[in-house]
Amino acid sequence: MDRFLITVKEIKGACDNGHQVGDTFEITDAKTPGGICLSAFSSILPKLMALMMGGEIPWSGDKNTDIVACPDPENAVRWEVRRIRT
Repeated sequence: MDRFLITVKEIKGACDNGHQVGDTFEITDAKTPGGICLSAFSSILPKLMALMMGGEIPWSGDKNTDIVACPDPENAVRWEVRRIRT
């Protein structure tokens, strides 16, 4: 099974859940990663599921990667979702 990395790439403001740039969560099976706040994960999940089911991100320069924004408009956290083919 492919591996999936979810990484904090940028924070504008302050993340209320304590995420920091560089925080990385790995998914190697169909279990949720511990520690990601639910608001961010709700935004990440659609892209993650598409990649997990073999889909590609057509508008991304790398079809295995996309950037997802946390829904908090005051303290935006940008996450990278990346598939690593094995």
